[in-house]
Amino acid sequence: NDTHVVQIVQHPGKALCSQLILGARGLGSAVVTIQDIGLSPRVSTSSLVRVANVDWIQILSEEHISIMEGTTKDFQISAGTQDGQVFRGSQYKYMGIEVHLGDEILDHVNPSESLDGPKFSVKAAKTGTTSLYVSTKQRSGQRVLSQVINVEVYKPLRIHPEYIYLTPGASFVLSVKGGPKIGVSIEYTSLNVGTLEVQSATGKLSAKTVGNSTVRAAVLANGGTVICEAFGRVEVGIPVAMALSTQSDRLCIGCSMPIYPSVPKGDPFSFYETCQSYTWMIADQKVVTFQSARSWQNGLDQGLYSEGKTYPWLSNGSSNAFINHVIGRSAGKTKISISVTCDFSLHGSSGSVSYDASKTILVVPDPPLARGLPITWLLPPFYTTRDLLPRSVNSFGEQDSNGLDTTIGYSLLRSSGRSDPAMQNANAIDGSKIRTGESNAIDCIQAKDHSTGRTEIASCLRVAEVAQVRVAAAESSIQTAYLSVNDKVELDVKYADELGYTFSEALGVAPVKIETNYPDVLSIVMPRDVNGTYGAHQRFVLQARSHGTALVRLHINHPSRKSDFIMVSVGARMYPRDVVIHSGQHLNFTIIGDRM
Repeated sequence: NDTHVVQIVQHPGKALCSQLILGARGLGSAVVTIQDIGLSPRVSTSSLVRVANVDWIQILSEEHISIMEGTTKDFQISAGTQDGQVFRGSQYKYMGIEVHLGDEILDHVNPSESLDGPKFSVKAAKTGTTSLYVSTKQRSGQRVLSQVINVEVYKPLRIHPEYIYLTPGASFVLSVKGGPKIGVSIEYTSLNVGTLEVQSATGKLSAKTVGNSTVRAAVLANGGTVICEAFGRVEVGIPVAMALSTQSDRLCIGCSMPIYPSVPKGDPFSFYETCQSYTWMIADQKVVTFQSARSWQNGLDQGLYSEGKTYPWLSNGSSNAFINHVIGRSAGKTKISISVTCDFSLHGSSGSVSYDASKTILVVPDPPLARGLPITWLLPPFYTTRDLLPRSVNSFGEQDSNGLDTTIGYSLLRSSGRSDPAMQNANAIDGSKIRTGESNAIDCIQAKDHSTGRTEIASCLRVAEVAQVRVAAAESSIQTAYLSVNDKVELDVKYADELGYTFSEALGVAPVKIETNYPDVLSIVMPRDVNGTYGAHQRFVLQARSHGTALVRLHINHPSRKSDFIMVSVGARMYPRDVVIHSGQHLNFTIIGDRM
């Protein structure tokens, strides 16, 4: 009755036709009447048709959702008018609905095709948090927006570690990687509680008896619904033997190297809490010696960052710890031995087991004339350094602050008989940087001051493969750190070659992995400076989170797995430790880490 509102687009044809197609022309209401003239008397029916603007549109979803990376999510849409009427599904393809995605975290599935129904799909392209919404246009041109849906895209959930070997009585706190983080909780369970107990909220494992167990980590939404889950495997056993582990079988004179006991299926994480009475012995102390015990307070004068009530205390050289450091003294070969007693908890009782282990170390002598060692930079192959070579007499690795022209030039001293193919993989000077070539090359750098004509040997360089890793504070290796809750300390990661010589620079050559057995006690952060690069040495930060003791492991897989360890104690401690005093003498103790 009103062709300004709707018009008939297609009349029914044959008698079997049962559809009538209408086209909307303007806002308003109209009555459409159909008569069957083939009947006597005629039969008619009517329907009210309303043409209206979309006053609201919404996505039928929770305000915050989580999607796993690589998966696709379907969303339903609903649109209607102010008086509560909802459009049928056939009308959405005429609304010109647009899907708005915040960034490249989500991809719209089939973005070139218009929505032909009240739904659309997105694919989680990469991890992160983003948002999405939809919009449509009214007849006036004004757009109507839906609510904003916050989306978290997460990596598949994994238990870390996926496998671990523990001795009876040992414990370990699991963590998870990946999975959603917002508005969820994690619940841990053991599928064999007789062998292994797990604290459901913290993930702390407690090995009870010999056997195997599967551990389940489930991510739960607020209502208790399982979003995703992951599984890990724990083996509890009593080691048949122990061995001494080092990162190399050879050592240079004056170099140090960590040494510690290990078991066939694990490392100190597996047993150090259940073992004690570590007795170390060296067959020939003229060849190697253990690092002398020393404790000191870490300060800013060492170039390392600390944050807390007081500077943290660090120590090394403990003779009764499970990890020790050997130092090469003179050329030769000697055996290092350890005796260990472990108390394993079985069925509520404790049984002692003793182990003996040994390892032979070869100390390699220096050449008769090795006067170039103190001025030699050790660098990895095919590596470009930072600005190591100062370009003027007033600068060292920086541009001259007075704006003077560069006066210092550098060149490599090498024989003229080298062939061209060999030169292609040789060391080179690139401005104030050094580009290294193949391994085992040695070169010296000549510096010439063009303003005076003076020429001198500036430095030498030796190219070698990274073979070892160390945790250090400034120039000292460390075994133990004492922190208060919330304290932070920054430590160095240093690399060494097969003999134990420390690299002058080796950033990014052998990525290091740092982890702890108690992430609830200690957190580990790998910081970067404002330029996105580290200094001469890679560094990491330890932050104390709660009282307790945690073991930290650093390891590299270059070319095989090499590890170093540091023990971190959080809480109140007395200093000094392991003190020997004579009769009649007095000793004052200091409480450290006293933020209780």
